[in-house]
Amino acid sequence: MPLTLATLALFTGAIVVLRVRWRRLNRRLRRLLIVSALVPIVLLPCAFAIHLSTTIDHLNTLVCWGFVLGYIFFVSLFTLLRPVWLTSLVAIVLLLPLLSASAIFPLAAIFSRQPHHIQSIGGGLVTDVVAIDAITPGASGADISVYRRLSWAPFLQRRVQGTRHFNTQCDASAAYAELLPDNYHLRIVCPAAAGTPPTDRRDLIVALHSH
Repeated sequence: MPLTLATLALFTGAIVVLRVRWRRLNRRLRRLLIVSALVPIVLLPCAFAIHLSTTIDHLNTLVCWGFVLGYIFFVSLFTLLRPVWLTSLVAIVLLLPLLSASAIFPLAAIFSRQPHHIQSIGGGLVTDVVAIDAITPGASGADISVYRRLSWAPFLQRRVQGTRHFNTQCDASAAYAELLPDNYHLRIVCPAAAGTPPTDRRDLIVALHSH
């Protein structure tokens, strides 16, 4: 987390310097910077709305970084408007949400080295189990996500189900999913933790988000 905050602060400082020199830049460069900042701002909400991502986790995280930095970029350009004292005050208010956990955690994934355990379960579906980078021991666990790979673009996938298990509940790293015979429902299983009865496992049947 400190590394994520330090990196974000470094990029924010670079954007502030760019804002100071903005009027000295030629028109072509300014247009290029605006388009480059706008692309991830448009791309991420669209991908989120249809549960679409790439099969490369760090590439997905880079899009999140692009979204946040693009947002900071446009907020910084907003402060060029007059009165500067007022637009600067509004900019501070607009940037405060970036300090929340919901904004920082997705960015921290760029530094994660947790391995992804991917397995095909049939029907064009794959599961991806990855451990959580826990801040506290009690928050350790794993996410299990189920994706449908697109046949016309194998590097793209659509998330159709998923959940998070904590090690206080079960053996989260051993969680798995299986497609039921109706090809519309999944059974997501998290085996019982070591030293607990097998009946303590978590067994959940859920429908696919898309079919």
